[in-house]
Amino acid sequence: MYRRMVKRRITKTFDEVSAGNYQAVVERFGTQPVHWFAGDHALGGTRDNLPDIETWYARWARLLPDLAFDVTDVMVAGPPWRMKVAVEWVQTGEADRVGAYRNTGVHIIQLRWTRTVSQRVHCDTAALADYLHRLRASGVREASADPIGAAPTPLTQRQREVS
Repeated sequence: MYRRMVKRRITKTFDEVSAGNYQAVVERFGTQPVHWFAGDHALGGTRDNLPDIETWYARWARLLPDLAFDVTDVMVAGPPWRMKVAVEWVQTGEADRVGAYRNTGVHIIQLRWTRTVSQRVHCDTAALADYLHRLRASGVREASADPIGAAPTPLTQRQREVS
């Protein structure tokens, strides 16, 4: 029963993000979060505090404004105090100046009593890098900005502890 509720909540959150409400994700983070995104680009890196996570999502929303998620599978395991969720998805979008964008990936989310402790996003970084390159070429300077937070690295000790 609890796992079904978590699946519904996760799917609803991805639907909210597709509707432009990235705050729906930010509001789910607990007090000591870790947010990691694969790749060496403007969206890559690790954030370990809510202000940086919120800043990252605001940048993400500016760079991918009409992004839509199609959640293809949600897997939930573990007890409520140490629950792991894997979300497989396909992203699509289109920016007026640079054309279509498509990506596939997986979110690995660690929950503690419905609050997000850790979120790791694994996607086709080559597809994202290509899209960001097209944005830069069209004059969107933020597409080449430094990552928010630390550069992406192998999982830190804290990330291993919460995973």
